[in-house]
Amino acid sequence: MQNDPVDPVAPLDAPAQRPRFLAPLLLAIFFLVVVVVVVKMGGGEDKPDGGNADNAAASGSASPSATSDEAPIAAPGAIEGTVKSRVAMAVYRQPEIRGRTVLSADHGTRVMVECTVQGQTQYTSGKPDPTWARIIVQGKQGYVPVAQVDTGGVVAEQVPACT
Repeated sequence: MQNDPVDPVAPLDAPAQRPRFLAPLLLAIFFLVVVVVVVKMGGGEDKPDGGNADNAAASGSASPSATSDEAPIAAPGAIEGTVKSRVAMAVYRQPEIRGRTVLSADHGTRVMVECTVQGQTQYTSGKPDPTWARIIVQGKQGYVPVAQVDTGGVVAEQVPACT
């Protein structure tokens, strides 16, 4: 009789073990996908009309950027600027990041900067800056830190203080 190097305890038809890292890896990938989807969808934008602008435009009603009763009109002295945030920039109801957002705007979005106001201090390049700009974007008015808007100069010197 030959000596077989077969383990007499393990059955011959036992399934192969799965790698132990597979489940945590799949869970991490799923979590990242969920986060990306939530961020891309705007995650908590305030939409008081319960709809979106695409449906309104398709039905023939006024778009959010039209100068109608819903859309704020830029104050005299307002200047044009662009969003220079690396990610979608949140536009807030008040000049503080704890507040509710009005909407979010992507890098390069054109905005109208109306005025500046002192609000919650933000740190830009390690320097504290409490200056916020009141802007109109996509027909809605809100506040953003001045460091996130490019107007070609110093925003606080180009527009008046908010009243």
